[in-house]
Amino acid sequence: MNNKIKNIMMAFFIMIGLTIPVEYRDVSPGRNLLFTVGKYVVNILKSISSDRIFHFIIFAGVLAVSLLYCSLQISAADKRRGILFSIPFAIMQIISADLRPDNKLDAIGASSYLVFCSLFIGLSYFFISYYVSSIGFYAFNHVLNTINESKETEKAKISLRDYVRSTVITILCWMPYYILFFPGTSNYGDTEKQIRMFFHRDVGFPLNVSPLQGPDIFITDHHPYFTTYLYGAFVKLGIDVFGNAYVGVAVFSLMQMIVVALLLSHFILRFKALGMSLKAEKISLWFVRLFPYFPVLSVCMVKDMTFSIFCVSTCAALMEVVISGGEILKKWWFQILLGMSLLLMMMSKGQGKYFVIAIFVAELISYRKYYLQLCISFIVPLVFFSVVWQGVLLNALNISPGGKQEMLGVLFQQTARYVVNYEDEVTDKEKAAIDAVISYDEIMDLYDPTQTNPIKLTYKQAATAEDRKEYLKCWAAMLFKHPGVYFASTLNTSYKYFDFSWIGHPFFTYFRSRVDQNDELYIRSFFIDENRSDKIYGIFALVQRIPFGGLIFAVPFYTWATVFMFLATSGRNGRFWSVWLLPLLSVLIFFACPRSLARYAQPLILMFYPLMLFSLLGKFICVDRD
Repeated sequence: MNNKIKNIMMAFFIMIGLTIPVEYRDVSPGRNLLFTVGKYVVNILKSISSDRIFHFIIFAGVLAVSLLYCSLQISAADKRRGILFSIPFAIMQIISADLRPDNKLDAIGASSYLVFCSLFIGLSYFFISYYVSSIGFYAFNHVLNTINESKETEKAKISLRDYVRSTVITILCWMPYYILFFPGTSNYGDTEKQIRMFFHRDVGFPLNVSPLQGPDIFITDHHPYFTTYLYGAFVKLGIDVFGNAYVGVAVFSLMQMIVVALLLSHFILRFKALGMSLKAEKISLWFVRLFPYFPVLSVCMVKDMTFSIFCVSTCAALMEVVISGGEILKKWWFQILLGMSLLLMMMSKGQGKYFVIAIFVAELISYRKYYLQLCISFIVPLVFFSVVWQGVLLNALNISPGGKQEMLGVLFQQTARYVVNYEDEVTDKEKAAIDAVISYDEIMDLYDPTQTNPIKLTYKQAATAEDRKEYLKCWAAMLFKHPGVYFASTLNTSYKYFDFSWIGHPFFTYFRSRVDQNDELYIRSFFIDENRSDKIYGIFALVQRIPFGGLIFAVPFYTWATVFMFLATSGRNGRFWSVWLLPLLSVLIFFACPRSLARYAQPLILMFYPLMLFSLLGKFICVDRD
């Protein structure tokens, strides 16, 4: 058969799978295969007849992509990468379609018709993502080769003046956002409670679910104490020096904006110093200055943003390890800077410690020759954080540790879904094991499939290690009886990060303060209120729906783009994959998130662009070591 005819047939197949609506709550059983196929054909004809122009545009676009794929000499390795990318992509789109209507993962196999639809749509997603990702991997290679061939022979010398000039221009470009969102922004709940805890005010949650409670305990490490102290200290500065809390927030926002601008400028100027062309430098710098997410994130007083900054600084250090082939690890000052960055990353977010351990293992595998220097750079901050910071200093400061429920939240949610779905199968022994750690009687009333907090917060702080051990045995026994329930529970709280239909906003528009306006801790937002906030979010939602161009404003784009870049850099010379490990861990942690909140993607957004640029330039960077 002629290749063009094959492409036309494949384009039509994919167009049908991508555009024909399927009602996943339609569980009417198909009588046989002929009935199932016939029902789907009728659905196709009705849909195409109602909007021929739309379907023709999709068909033409898919056909163009398939023809382009066939015209390129894509390597077998890149085709394998395309398959590895497309399988999870297609699966997650089908799962998202099932969960979206009612938070249940049960309709895919509810009838022969829906099984047929799911397979058809899944294959459509697989083939289109395979074509696009394979072309993307080919383009990545092409850009690498082009840059390598056109590399400037002389490296530019970067001075302090260049850093200052670049950062100042960036800040001036971002200043309209600083003014619009003045004095800064925060999420609803966490930051303002951290500030109130700093000033020893009553907050209820999360202090009331901490393992240590008492009249002289005002702060918990549930929200990392480092960020609580940081935000509270700036608010206190505003009150003590300027007589108003909002001034402290404004100073913090400005300083954080300067740090973000300096970090992003550092990446680009560092690449220039290694031979990046003037044209590429200008394009990169102006993208940083004009892309709205950078300034709107940099004025957020939220622990996720603080964590993001130290993730970026850690990526900058890991990048230098790759550039030098590990030689820079011999320099004592670099070990100190890397160790400090890792320590601050651990102190600003709960998962930081696990990220550091994973990166340490990866670096040991990649740079075994420098194992002693790596041990110093990683183990020292790990020991300081675990033993000195958490074990000694927080106790001395009377800071209550975060509860065990944070680590066990995903498991509690899985147990709760099991109880809701299979209550009749829960034995008395299992009830007792569950009730020893969380309130069994409240599960039916409190269970929310989209978030873990309602169940997690019933955790009994008095539960002993033996109670938790018995619960884990119960959890494992239930897993073997109905593993699909656990799978559905985890995906229900995380699938949105992988679903391109999700309109999520990783930034905030004003400072959410729940204290009285006459309270000294009240933080006034000057230009944005709730009504204007909705309009801003509405504008960004419209931008996200713009074909192709709007993708860079969508949170799921950064999820899949990170997976793409990890695959693109894996198996190549230079160990570039190691710098993508931290973003990949940020994707994997989505499965352990208490709910799908777009702010959890802030580290991904900040890390993605500088690391992508580094990966594109890296083919010659590692050859030309100082």
